[in-house]
Amino acid sequence: MTNRHHLSKFLSFLCFVLVSYSLIGQSILSGIVTDEAGEPLIGANLIVKGTSEGTITDFDGSFSFTTSASFPLTLEASFTGYNTTEIELSGATDNITITLQEGILLGDDVVISASRKREKIQEAPASISVISAKKILASAQTTDPARTLINTPGVQISQQSASRINIELRGQSALFSTGVFPIMDYRSLVGPGIGTFQASSVGISSLDLQRIEVIRGPGSALYGPGVVSGVIHFITKNSIDNPGTSIEVFGGELNTVGGALRHAYASPSKKFGFKVNVQARRGDEFTLDPVEDAEQIARLRTTVAQPAVTNGVVDVTKPSTEIYSFADLDPDGDGNPMSNDWSNLSVNTTFEFRPQDDLSIFVSGGYNKGKEVFYNSQGEGLFQAEEIWTQARIQKGGLFAQVFYVDNDGGSQERPTFLYQTGLRTPVARKQLEGQLQYNFSVPSLKADITAGIDYREAFQNTENLVYGRNEGNDDYRIIGGYAQGKFAISDKLDLVLAGRYDTFNFMDEGFLSPRVAVV
Repeated sequence: MTNRHHLSKFLSFLCFVLVSYSLIGQSILSGIVTDEAGEPLIGANLIVKGTSEGTITDFDGSFSFTTSASFPLTLEASFTGYNTTEIELSGATDNITITLQEGILLGDDVVISASRKREKIQEAPASISVISAKKILASAQTTDPARTLINTPGVQISQQSASRINIELRGQSALFSTGVFPIMDYRSLVGPGIGTFQASSVGISSLDLQRIEVIRGPGSALYGPGVVSGVIHFITKNSIDNPGTSIEVFGGELNTVGGALRHAYASPSKKFGFKVNVQARRGDEFTLDPVEDAEQIARLRTTVAQPAVTNGVVDVTKPSTEIYSFADLDPDGDGNPMSNDWSNLSVNTTFEFRPQDDLSIFVSGGYNKGKEVFYNSQGEGLFQAEEIWTQARIQKGGLFAQVFYVDNDGGSQERPTFLYQTGLRTPVARKQLEGQLQYNFSVPSLKADITAGIDYREAFQNTENLVYGRNEGNDDYRIIGGYAQGKFAISDKLDLVLAGRYDTFNFMDEGFLSPRVAVV
């Protein structure tokens, strides 16, 4: 018994010595990690450089851990979407404050479209796919960058003609319009109230794309009415971070040829930059065989005319003005009046100002011109239109604001948009003005991250009474909406997202509410 008693004492003493020895040289490092606005960063990584000792911040952005490294030492702080920061420490401290600056380049694990703010892809309240610049340039779909989406889960690509495609998500299927909301650098690429998306005629260049974000699921709570199946965001490269000159020349089936040029400049101070994109493409169209498709060709008119209008409606009792003769429609003389080719041209430029690390100002403008066969409920048609656009955008911390304007002529009398089975010009010109103002902030007492904003959207349609007839004066489309979204931390691994949007319309007496609930 005595020996056992002595052995027990010896083991206890040995454990005490070992524990005491293990604590010798241990130092405690603690503090907080925030962004430039002073908001805590949850899940930021802290590590003593050259060791494996470290931790991550909690919901308040706080951290605390012990290290056996000797002083002086370097504490490295990092967070996805922010620049890594190193802090030199000469001794142990419990009041370290680290401020991380928002990074300029985004990795594939950070998205900005699901909640209209920067967040980790695994924390976003939606199913998201990201197509990086490397994947875009490696794709064989050079003639239209939108075709790189063809292998993206949940995306359906409908081939309407050689150059015209339609995009749908999550099992939606529409031939003539889309429930997807396509945007480029936050600028809408689909006409309000029209729902059509001419992917080949909006100036998307493979050379200038930084990434494509595909957000599957309804997005009306943040992006407005009609976003029933998802958002596709084409994000271009900043000139300050991606200076240089790139040239692309390509060719393919159906005699498709084209080329693109991107030139970007950044000042030595990295506070000013600009870029210019130019691209032109053309190719052969899917054509009807004069023999095998003779019955279908017979239904097509051999001329295109501008009908007379009386009292706001087409007047069939008066003669129309011929725009295209059969020789104009069928220059190769094969008897098929449908266009044998398609083409598009785009030019755009962007000026970027970055006077502060957390402040970016963009001023952009461009010109697009396209020609392509299309199909709708009235049959085959030829789309020809010219478009000019301009956009201004500012981002500072949690503040986002933008305004943009689009003027699309819908097809002039010299280059008309028309239907082959009626032989009549069918212009749908529009002037579109939109503005958005949004602010994102955190409420630590509620363990919540809040996003709130207002939108203004207006489109003026002009069909010259050839499409909307006597309703021409009642086709304006105006929406004013406000929205709010909150992400609440229920636990370390569970977030509750609540969102709601309320819109008022110029053509409806009552407003419209779009709610959203998600668990992440």
